[in-house]
Amino acid sequence: MFTYTEELEEKSIQKIRKYFPDTPPVLFDIETTGLSRRACHIYLIGAIAKTGDTWTLNQWFLDHPFEEKELLMTFAAFLEEVRQNAATETDSIESFNQTTSDPKTACSDCRPVLVTFNGQTFDLPYVREKCSFYQLPDPFDGFSHCDLYRELFPLKKALHFSSMKQKDVEQFLGIKRKDEKTGGELISVYQTYLKNKDRKLYDLLMLHNHDDVTGLADLTDVLAWSRFLTGHSFTVADLSTDLIPAADSSLHGFNGEMDRCVLFTLKPTHPLPAVTEKTVTLASSSNASLTLEENGKTATLCVRTRKDCLKHFYPDYKNYFYLPEEDQAVHKDVAVYVPKDRRIKAKASTCYTKQAGEFLPQPSELIKPAFYTDYKTYPSWFLPTAEWLQDLEALHAYCASVIDALPER
Repeated sequence: MFTYTEELEEKSIQKIRKYFPDTPPVLFDIETTGLSRRACHIYLIGAIAKTGDTWTLNQWFLDHPFEEKELLMTFAAFLEEVRQNAATETDSIESFNQTTSDPKTACSDCRPVLVTFNGQTFDLPYVREKCSFYQLPDPFDGFSHCDLYRELFPLKKALHFSSMKQKDVEQFLGIKRKDEKTGGELISVYQTYLKNKDRKLYDLLMLHNHDDVTGLADLTDVLAWSRFLTGHSFTVADLSTDLIPAADSSLHGFNGEMDRCVLFTLKPTHPLPAVTEKTVTLASSSNASLTLEENGKTATLCVRTRKDCLKHFYPDYKNYFYLPEEDQAVHKDVAVYVPKDRRIKAKASTCYTKQAGEFLPQPSELIKPAFYTDYKTYPSWFLPTAEWLQDLEALHAYCASVIDALPER
């Protein structure tokens, strides 16, 4: 078995630290002689991690197939060293947390994290089954897992990916690599190497894995997408208080009552990877759309308004009377002054008052009072106030709820 180690470039270190400031990551990738875990074997493992004070790229190459158990044991020992270092750092952080009241400095989960591309489906189960075959313990115990493929997959349609292979995603993000081979193409290269031990073939095999693993560091940028969309990692930088016509191309279900929108300019905590098109619609529904600007530094949430007279329903309908002529309900304490022939006991569906205005939709009753077009007809709506439009925390919560309710990309 051959071992190769090199120090990681500073730009890659900074990118990893940006997304994993508290959770020590291990970025790794395996090369195999085929997809079958029983009939084939692992011949190369590459991993990036911080050991001691140094970030390194490590590769373990199987020069003889019978060394596979040794390869797995070496990789497991490497992971154990990372795990022990993480435990030491966690103890230090917990001691520090006891002396500070700032929640931003606290680490809620400092377990080391495995970072892969499609590792949940391929790399992790492959290694686990091999370890089981050799009666070795699971080397991934004590680790969490971040699969960059699964983080990005929900955006496949929005970003127009025809393929989600690692090289295709790297090309989309402008990541350049020297390797030009696929993992499948290299199986025969490895088989030939075992026969003639040609150094050029060895270099070719190592280069592919090297670029796969270092590419993972660059691919961590895809986490900006998921943290923005599902982690609500953004601030509301601006909004248009002047309601303007909504773009038909970005919002479906256009009709005469809902022809204007409010624009929320969102600034992602981490700039989203730049895209080639001027703007990209990430998701849209009949009431809202989310678009990304070309530079990835801002996104626009366009929420369609409704100028209408809507109903606010009261839950304790047994305490109300419905007035058919006025088409509204009044409390029983007021209804005593209304002639009996002009009032009837309210039902849940008739216990409402009406209000006219220009409303914004909300997926749930986040902002009250909530209004509806009719009983149990969703979504609910609310009237934005001047105070609400200036409350950044409330604006963030609202935008997050709208984004969560958008259909899957």
